[in-house]
Amino acid sequence: MGIQVVYEDKDLIVINKESGISVQDSSTSELSLQEQVQQYIKEKDNKPGNVFLGIVHRLDTNVEGLIVFAKNSKSASRLSEQIRSKSFKKSYVLITDNELDAVSGVMKDHIEKDEVNLKAEITNDEPNAELEFELISHKGNLFLYKVNLLTGKFHQIRAQFADKRSPLLGDLKYGSNVRLDRKIALFAFRIEITHPREKRKMSFSETPDVSNYPWNAFTTELKSL
Repeated sequence: MGIQVVYEDKDLIVINKESGISVQDSSTSELSLQEQVQQYIKEKDNKPGNVFLGIVHRLDTNVEGLIVFAKNSKSASRLSEQIRSKSFKKSYVLITDNELDAVSGVMKDHIEKDEVNLKAEITNDEPNAELEFELISHKGNLFLYKVNLLTGKFHQIRAQFADKRSPLLGDLKYGSNVRLDRKIALFAFRIEITHPREKRKMSFSETPDVSNYPWNAFTTELKSL
């Protein structure tokens, strides 16, 4: 298995997820990330029977980056509460080929999930989705943004940027004209949590593979995040 373990203890495990892997319930013959991590723990710890692995948040199949799993039910409950209270911090980098009107700011929209087309729709209702964005750099027609996700709606970043006429590079579902191999230019690069048992603050950071397009346009900027 090709999973990349960033951190692990008896309560949680942090994975740097590759693109093209479903977090849960894969509809292909490939194991989901949850199943891969369960198999890893089972073999590493020589565990009999089923391995508990709680999903407290998700990344889309074609999105890369950091994801946290709980290794017991108490940790799952406490991490889920951090998400509800917005103390579970998630930051992303993304690349688009169309610049936003502002170099930084807050996007507030109302998002509804289209269950038929599995797509997020922006409506004119009271905002329920919020994120902070900042332009980090641009090279030619490529623009690198950092996003702090303040809510966790379905396809939120993808839908909100697309609604501002700046779809993420490779995100064909939301209007990008650029096709990337099983991925879109969105990477979960930082997670900040409180340890569910020890109560200490924890921060994890990773960067995209800067040898690959389009991240290779911003090698210096990504390494200095």
